[in-house]
Amino acid sequence: MNSIEKEPLNKRIDYLYKVFTSNRFLSMQGIGRETSYYICPFPPAEAIEFNKQRALLAKRLRTSNGIGVCEIDLYDLSVEILKEEDAWDGIMEQETEIDKSDLLETIQATIDLGGTFLQKIQDRVKQGDHKIIFISGIGEVYPWIRTHNLLENMQTVINGEPVVLFFPGQYKQTESIGLSLELFDTFKNERYYRAYNIFNYGVD
Repeated sequence: MNSIEKEPLNKRIDYLYKVFTSNRFLSMQGIGRETSYYICPFPPAEAIEFNKQRALLAKRLRTSNGIGVCEIDLYDLSVEILKEEDAWDGIMEQETEIDKSDLLETIQATIDLGGTFLQKIQDRVKQGDHKIIFISGIGEVYPWIRTHNLLENMQTVINGEPVVLFFPGQYKQTESIGLSLELFDTFKNERYYRAYNIFNYGVD
């Protein structure tokens, strides 16, 4: 964890504002990677307040700088699909009775990450005028959506503008496993290396 990640929330939000308004970031320069995907880690205990500040940040970018933000909440998107497929009510009724593995299988099959879900994300991205994509809700959709699977699927179709995934946990590098996503600072089995920690980006 670098020094910026250890700062109070208001200072981290100010840092993000400076990054997101920089020409270097908006033009997708300076990271030396084929895609402009970023992880914005934050302590899970901050989730409620962080989500409020993220929404305010998106509004500030639009109103003060004319930088449109496409905001995609993965949980809301999942519920939308489940309702469209007439699966939501049944899942709610059986949640306490059905075996958890069967429930997980039903949800995963219905939302279809590589098909229906990805298409929904594409449709959202095509709507409106925006320069940045915010992805939130990854903690709420675990375990039926895993971060590395989501990013790998998204990178096949969305690569024309910066994508920032807000992650309740840590994105860190160790000698033993390299870069890994640790959801809720607990689950350590998601290895991923094609996204960039936004707090390592740097601003002038």
